[in-house]
Amino acid sequence: MEKLDSHVGHYGLLRMGRKLFHLSHEARVLEVAKSARDIVYGIDDMYHHANRGQMIGGWSVLSFNSGHAELEKTTPHHCVMEQGSLAVTIANPGILGRQAARLLLVTENVGSAIRVFVTD
Repeated sequence: MEKLDSHVGHYGLLRMGRKLFHLSHEARVLEVAKSARDIVYGIDDMYHHANRGQMIGGWSVLSFNSGHAELEKTTPHHCVMEQGSLAVTIANPGILGRQAARLLLVTENVGSAIRVFVTD
């Protein structure tokens, strides 16, 4: 993943994450997720539905409060790529309807944790 990072850069990894979401997760997520909370608590299921195998890591919710969620990932994928996928997931108007246009999503990588701040 570090070779990929040095080749495509930060914004390339974000784009890859967004594209990965559209190709692998979007149809299923649109069927089941109706809120940012559904995404935060369902991201591990989403990950395991698209990725098979042993010892592939996953996601856990460290905290979830109004406007803030902190997730820990143990997946082998680059944090910035995961950040792109998560950002497009929460900002998807098919999930949050018109509310998505008013949301500001900020994600921040802190070690193995991704902090997500959602405000309107």
